[in-house]
Amino acid sequence: MPHGMCFLWEPEILWLHAVSDALTGIAYYGIPVVLVVFASKRRDLAFRYLFILTGLFVLACGSTHFMGVWVLWNPDYAVEGLVKAGTAVVSLLSLAAMWQAMPHALAMPSPAELRAANTELEAEVTRRRQAEEELAALNRNLEMRVDERTTELRKANDQLRQQVAREKLLVQEIHHRVKNNLQIMSSILRLQEDQADADLAPHLATAQRRILAMSKIHEHLHVSDDTYSIDIGDTIKDTAENIQSIYDEDGKIDMETDIQPCTIGLDCANPLVLIANEAITNAFVHAFPDETGGSIRVDLHQTADGVVEFSVADTGVGIDPDRPRRKTASIGSMMIDALARQIGASHEVASDHGTRLTVRFSPETTP
Repeated sequence: MPHGMCFLWEPEILWLHAVSDALTGIAYYGIPVVLVVFASKRRDLAFRYLFILTGLFVLACGSTHFMGVWVLWNPDYAVEGLVKAGTAVVSLLSLAAMWQAMPHALAMPSPAELRAANTELEAEVTRRRQAEEELAALNRNLEMRVDERTTELRKANDQLRQQVAREKLLVQEIHHRVKNNLQIMSSILRLQEDQADADLAPHLATAQRRILAMSKIHEHLHVSDDTYSIDIGDTIKDTAENIQSIYDEDGKIDMETDIQPCTIGLDCANPLVLIANEAITNAFVHAFPDETGGSIRVDLHQTADGVVEFSVADTGVGIDPDRPRRKTASIGSMMIDALARQIGASHEVASDHGTRLTVRFSPETTP
């Protein structure tokens, strides 16, 4: 029996139910479409599964209303019951899902809280932007000051280089003039030596050689890029060769040299060259009195820790403790002692198969 018979087929009641159920079903079928369109537009939507269940629930409800219209004229109550049963299942699932999601939904910030957080975030962004602008301004100011300071330093360095160049030229000129004056003094003494008596001539010759040795230092410094220190090896080698040319004209004495590069300050160079002059002269003058010949060895090197070691060794007669020294030799020994103390050097004399003088000092600890 169709459901319309319950209304006795009264048109007003029949069509009231039919139209109401039909319009409700149409609306219920349209709601899921709206939900699907909304969910597709919002990819960041929370609880997306609730929208799916709600859409199914509303769709099922719409189906029950359409079945209500159908059974007014067609008594398919079994089909209507199945539709209602499906609607019940979907409704219970939707209810369970909503209860499960409710604590999480309640924990979500409200629109007011979101607005407050957004306002605070905008304020923080503004503060950070201001800080970045201030930092950029500081960086620009720092770069400007660095550029100014760099320019000042560059100008100061240029001025310093010019001043150093002027001072270097002045010092080189001083060395040149000192060398010339010493050579003039040496020449004068040489002339005096030629005219002096036999007792005075050796003393003048000794003084002349000492002055010539000092002039060699200033000669090297005049042409050197470093006007405050010198490779003393070249000067000592020149001094030794000059002394040999004076005292060994017949070539009976063989002189060997092992002179390594050794750069020291001028305050040490002058005393060391004078020590070398005295020691080498003494070797040529006193080591071979019988003129039988022999050998002299001159060594100069600098150790890894900076200690300078200079030595002069000969194969001559050595030192006779019973024979009194000549006055000139005593003066030379006294000069070596004084010059060694001046540069803080230790020196020792050994006489075994000849004589050996060794001088050691550290330029870094020179008084």
